[in-house]
Formats: sequence, structure tokens, C-alpha cells
Amino acid sequence: MRKIKVNGNVSQKIMPNRVKVQINIKEYSISDSKLIILSEIIKKLNKNFSELNISKKQIKIVNSYSQREYSLKSKDLAKYIEIKHQVIQVSFKKSNFNNLQKLTQQLIDVKGVSDISIVEAKHTKINQLRKELKIKSVLVAKQKAKDILKPLDKTIGEVINVVDDSSYDETVSFGRSRSFNLEKTNSISVDETPIDFKINKIKIHSSVTIEFEIV
Repeated sequence: MRKIKVNGNVSQKIMPNRVKVQINIKEYSISDSKLIILSEIIKKLNKNFSELNISKKQIKIVNSYSQREYSLKSKDLAKYIEIKHQVIQVSFKKSNFNNLQKLTQQLIDVKGVSDISIVEAKHTKINQLRKELKIKSVLVAKQKAKDILKPLDKTIGEVINVVDDSSYDETVSFGRSRSFNLEKTNSISVDETPIDFKINKIKIHSSVTIEFEIV
């Protein structure tokens, strides 16, 4: 039996329609005796959320913990304070991606926010898009085999074997995160470059290897 083996490769870029932002907040001291507690920071955060019409359904607390912080100014090396931390995630749909950039800019002014980063970007119909792309890759392979055999006055017959070579490790660039340095003087040290949370498209790829009978 004479046969021909061909590859079909198709790639596509799609814009995510869901994005998740992670916000790390922590208590901070403004003097040796004054500590800004977590509830006060959360109150300020909620005000920002309210201004941008971010609902409670979009907000999720994913972690809360305490950490000892030792004072370098104190002569007593055993002296420390318990600082509470909280990690919050906020989900955005594609229809309100504009609020994502607005939120990150507003949080620069919220003391107690130690880090902002995008932790997830996805498309809710990714599986359907993969199936459609796989069909395209099969058609590409089929047409390729026909084109190769046409000058030889031959064509393809039955399919002998199909191998799915696709990789589903889609990656998307999240732009860059922003970390804040909370100083003992209650100042926040950040660079002057604006936060860039541009969401790049997700690249998906389908590849198949097909063997056809030559007739």
C-alpha cells in the first residue's frame, strides 16, 4: 500500500474574556505605638470597589495570615509586632476590563496595599475554540496531501492513521505587577512608571499528523 503522511498546523490568538487580579494588603505602623489595622485598609479598598461598581460577587478573600515583624530601631532584639496580611482576588469580565486599569491606578494611593498582580487570564469557551481549531488543522493536512499528489495525477484515499500533536499549554502575558514598599514613616515608595496591565491575547495551537492511502 502506497501512503502519504502530512502535517496540519493552525494557530489562533484570542482575547481573554475573564481576568483575575490579586491584591495583597498588610497592616503597617505609622509610629512605635500606632498601627493601622487591616479593617481600616479594607474599608478604604471597599470605597474604591464601590466607586468602580465592583460587586461583592467579584471579590474573594483567598488567604489571611499574620507575620512577625521586628523593629530594627529597638534595642530589644526580641521585640516584635504581629502584622496581619490578607490576599484578595477580584474577577473582571471582558465588558469591564477598563475598570481593571482604573482600579490599579487608584490603589497606588491606598496605603497598606503591598502588591497588585494579574494571576489569571482565560477564555470561558476555550474548549470549543480548541475543537474548531482542530477541525481546521485536519482540513489543512487533507488539502496539503491533495496538493502534493495532484502533480503526480494521484489523490488521497482512506485515512490510515491520525495523530494529535496539539499542545494545550496556552500562555498569556500579564504585563507587570506592582509592588509597594511600606515604610515606617507611612510613605509609599514606588517608581514613577504607570502600572501596565495590558492583557495580551491567548495563543492556541492545533497540530495533527495524518496518513492517507494514495490512489
